[in-house]
Amino acid sequence: MKKGKIKIKPPEWAQDELKRRILLTLSLREIVVHIYQQIIPANTSKLVSVYNEERPIIYTSDMRTWHTSRKHTDAIKSHINYAVYDSSWEATEAFELDRNPNVEAWVKNDHLGFEVLYVYRGVVRKYRPDFLVRWCRVTP
Repeated sequence: MKKGKIKIKPPEWAQDELKRRILLTLSLREIVVHIYQQIIPANTSKLVSVYNEERPIIYTSDMRTWHTSRKHTDAIKSHINYAVYDSSWEATEAFELDRNPNVEAWVKNDHLGFEVLYVYRGVVRKYRPDFLVRWCRVTP
């Protein structure tokens, strides 16, 4: 930062020390991710997936019981007996997943912690799907 590698727009903000520091603080995550993305390829011969060595696979049967007063629906093809839903859309999807002959099993991603990491515009983000679905194998 001292070498002026970070360009601040509008330039007037770069001249005011307080505004510059505020802008850098608010953009710190993007700055760190950008630097990280430049370091990793330069120091990595190959990319390798990283798994939790203590629990590489997590099962729905590992879930702890929790109580809720929220609306829910019975689940037939899910490993969990109820699907708690936050909207009528989620309730409709749960109904369709149970009804659909192409669905072998499904679970609502509630209290499971399943996340997909991805990078968008230099920032690492997490995508949490509403449902996890195992489709039946269809042979032509």
